[in-house]
Amino acid sequence: MIPTTVFKNFFVTHRWTLGLLLLGAFIQYQGLFDASLNWDEAETLAIAQLPFQELFHVLSIRDFHPAAFHTLLHGWIQIWGNSDISIRMLSWLFGVLVS
Repeated sequence: MIPTTVFKNFFVTHRWTLGLLLLGAFIQYQGLFDASLNWDEAETLAIAQLPFQELFHVLSIRDFHPAAFHTLLHGWIQIWGNSDISIRMLSWLFGVLVS
């Protein structure tokens, strides 16, 4: 069992980091529950829902961006579904981790 002083020292030492992380999460949270998907979100969803091999074929023809996000979103949809909030949560998660 980890002594409580370890957690207390961690939070005292990293309070600014944790505060900035929470601030970044809040800032990224804005717009997460907007009414509907915009054009680029809808296109990304349409591509990510394709079968895996077809996904790479379509991206090689139409898109010059790396396929990493589409691939991750493809797996994310398999786990969490394709609701508007679910799709935005992956981007939100990356935004929080980057901030």
